[in-house]
Amino acid sequence: MKLNYPFTIHTIRFESARVIRVLLAASFIGLGLLACTFPVLAGPGDLDQTFGIGGRIVSVLPGHNLPNNVAIRADGKIVVQGYTYGDIESSFLAQYLVDGTLDTSFGSNGTVIFPNSAPHFEYFPNGLAISPDGKILISGRRYEPAKNLTLFAVLRLNPDGSRDASFGDYGLVIVSFGTGINRWDSGERLLVQPDGSIAIAGYAQKDCYENPWEGYICSFEGLGIVRLRPGGDIDTSFGTSGKMIIPTTTANSFGSINDFRISPNGKLLLIGQNVVQRSDFRIFLSRVNSDGTIDTSFGTNGILVPGINEQVDISRMAIQPDGKIVFPVSNNRHSPIYSSVVRLNADGTVDASFGTDGRILIPKTESLHIGEVLINRDGKILIGGFALTNGAIPFHFAVTRLNTDGSRDATFGENGLVKSLLASYGGGVSSMALQPDGKLVAVGGVSNGDPDENIGMVRYVTENVPTFVVSGRVTAPDGRGLRNATVFLTDTQGIRRQAITSSLGHYSFTDVESGKSYVAGVSSRRYRFVRRNLDVLANVAAVDFTGFE
Repeated sequence: MKLNYPFTIHTIRFESARVIRVLLAASFIGLGLLACTFPVLAGPGDLDQTFGIGGRIVSVLPGHNLPNNVAIRADGKIVVQGYTYGDIESSFLAQYLVDGTLDTSFGSNGTVIFPNSAPHFEYFPNGLAISPDGKILISGRRYEPAKNLTLFAVLRLNPDGSRDASFGDYGLVIVSFGTGINRWDSGERLLVQPDGSIAIAGYAQKDCYENPWEGYICSFEGLGIVRLRPGGDIDTSFGTSGKMIIPTTTANSFGSINDFRISPNGKLLLIGQNVVQRSDFRIFLSRVNSDGTIDTSFGTNGILVPGINEQVDISRMAIQPDGKIVFPVSNNRHSPIYSSVVRLNADGTVDASFGTDGRILIPKTESLHIGEVLINRDGKILIGGFALTNGAIPFHFAVTRLNTDGSRDATFGENGLVKSLLASYGGGVSSMALQPDGKLVAVGGVSNGDPDENIGMVRYVTENVPTFVVSGRVTAPDGRGLRNATVFLTDTQGIRRQAITSSLGHYSFTDVESGKSYVAGVSSRRYRFVRRNLDVLANVAAVDFTGFE
């Protein structure tokens, strides 16, 4: 006997052994009506399907664009900072809506470009922060050719990308760490303190001249930090007249500042690399008291050089709520490349409870190069970078999650690792940010092998989020089903989804996140409809709409 069921099962899919999820899509033949629904569990490490296309976006801007930083505004919009290289060097900001589309209300069609050319020679590639009022702060340098002088520069923009005229000189504050000409000062990183003050860290160099073979050569004074009040004036209670320098010696010249953070106790911490010999960079950390004096209890006179006895690359660090310091290091001077994660106690000593002697080694077989790090809100450690495929191109965006003791978090991706391919040549994560809902946004440069590089971005789920189905029917005033009407569902962050009704007016939305509030409505050329407010805690059926003239 043949059994005739009034629905067809289209797909049953088992996505991983880690979490078995069944997607059961069923529809009445010819009607497009969902007949049987189960909640779907979006697991940690899954791409967020409400972002871009399948959780990914590639944003094509003119030129070779390399994103360095990403930050999340309170309204959920995503700000990306980076630089463009080529015939004319410049820096840029791009702003995206919560769903990953460019925010055309920001700057010029979603971007603001800062040409590093006459008359201003402004360059803001590295420092990014969002102030409590939602304004955007960026740091870098401003060059004055007549004096061969480069100054710390901080620019504040309004949420729409325009310059904030209430801050400094039409949004710009410039600071020099010395007098005279031939200086090269640059504000590489900045942060906003809890009271709204702005701290900027960078280089202080003097006696600069151009060498025809090696470019600019300078006498390095040290690391400079300046603190501004929220309005942009210098905070004279910090250091000496608002500024301080961490001095260097011939044997300990500093090559880069990679990150700048504030500790739970209010002290400022920097991490970077110093030059031991040409092309030999070693990690250093330096800590400064909240009043701008060097914290002599940290390392040697405020400078700590961890006992990592090989050449490594360092990009970022994170500070846990208990004050412990976490940073990833990679060595790509060998094949295969290898990486590790280091954790120090708040006083700079090795955290023996983390891995072996405070260090977790990433298996070389994973060909993983890591540089970015965040602390998840549950205390787990998120590491970002890129991974090769069997040691070869293409490059994948890669994120690893560790438990608090440094072991791999097997609930995240495959054995704690997720990889995403965004272009044929690939790309890698350069910066990450956590949204208030716990989702992880990762950004980096991507390429298809052509000269141009583009902005790549992904969004991952980091927690188990049950999702459900919202369904219903749209009818005309006489009760007939309305075909090809557009039904929309919008959450409180402005993410909007659309569904088209079937021949009898039925529609459904799958993968609707639970615990959220939504507004549902209908767009039709002929009729008007009353919108409905929904709280999704389970499958929601019979969300029906009847049109009126």
